[in-house]
Amino acid sequence: MRSEFENCLSIAEYARLVGLNPWTLAQFGCMYTNPAGQAVSFGDCCSEGCDAPYFEYMWNREKLARDEISRAIQQAELMISTQLGYWVCPKQFTEEWNFNPQTYDNACGNGLYNHCGEPYPHNLPWAHLQQTGTQVLTLIDTVGVNRASTRPPVELLDTFTSDPFPIPDDTTVDQICAFFTEADRLGEPLLQWQIRPFNVTIDSSGGTGNWTAIISGGAYLLVVPALYLAQQPEALCADEDDNYVIEIDIYLKTVDRTAQGDLIWCDCCEESTQPACFTIYNRESGIIGANGATLNDDDPPILICDGATRCTCGRGATHPCKIRAHYIAGYPLQPNGQMDVHHALEVAHLATTLLQCNFCKCGCLGDLDHHGTPRHKLFHWREVPVYESGMTGFKLISQKKQDANLFGEERAAEWAWQFVESHKFYKSIVLDF
Repeated sequence: MRSEFENCLSIAEYARLVGLNPWTLAQFGCMYTNPAGQAVSFGDCCSEGCDAPYFEYMWNREKLARDEISRAIQQAELMISTQLGYWVCPKQFTEEWNFNPQTYDNACGNGLYNHCGEPYPHNLPWAHLQQTGTQVLTLIDTVGVNRASTRPPVELLDTFTSDPFPIPDDTTVDQICAFFTEADRLGEPLLQWQIRPFNVTIDSSGGTGNWTAIISGGAYLLVVPALYLAQQPEALCADEDDNYVIEIDIYLKTVDRTAQGDLIWCDCCEESTQPACFTIYNRESGIIGANGATLNDDDPPILICDGATRCTCGRGATHPCKIRAHYIAGYPLQPNGQMDVHHALEVAHLATTLLQCNFCKCGCLGDLDHHGTPRHKLFHWREVPVYESGMTGFKLISQKKQDANLFGEERAAEWAWQFVESHKFYKSIVLDF
């Protein structure tokens, strides 16, 4: 499903965590036609009820839409990550800072190093440092996808499996990404049309140089993008083949270690740069040291971390005034390549409270069933709990913590704040004399 933001949590994963039907969220109104010729529906395609399909934008039907959910997820991830001190999944960052400290040795060209010859330590803004370098997506192959049924004798092809595709030896699950082809995504940016979540099966039985993989997932992930972006989009039927793409692009995610960053001189001529490499002192705290480096003449070039610093303008040995670092930092993904489930739950809960409108036009999340309980747990999470005097029910957080809560008064906001308070990362303080 499309997202304008590079969120850690996909819309489909959000649906699973909060209990929404992913088919409905993917714009499907009817499920399939049974042998009697009757359309079996997820809900009333023509109603504005909670079971009606969702669309790309709120103005399509004047109700909650996928774009609004994506924006809420983006805001929730930023709020939670800012308080935790680390991002809830690995992300690419570029940071630039003025060189410090300035010591007497700088005049001798040793401004990067302390008196022991070791790089001065620097705290990066984000903890859980994974690697230094620049993340790269490389197209491996365009592969066909085949739909199948997991619930026979129902004739709904509800899952998909890709054709096998080659991968480099030692590829891990989290390196494999799937996107809609350029033609299907109508030329829109690649990262807006990532297909996830999916399962990856890697086959190394072919031996060195012959590794292959296949991916599989819910067929609702393969909706033709043009059907989402139509001026007057319609509810889709799950048993119509034309609603699904037949090919997808497979990309390999790697890190270019030759592009770790730069040393920057401001005083030799207008500006001069030299490749840098970094010594990682502490991954959890994100503490690194900068070294001068050179690129050799190989194809592709290899970064040689020789520690030498040089000004290319011929003014002699001066110290760099700035350092620029490219790095990936954030809480590690699970072995299946998906976001850590605990962080994913908190993002989903908080995002639910940030939605600007309810889950359906009729407001049925506020309706009660015949037992007098809310029809959907999402209403429970969006509710502001009332703790009356003498109340014996469970109170999620103390009044003192609630007073410090920056997320809001809703039940899900209280839950997310409790998580942040128990998982907040306190960075190390770097002292170097």
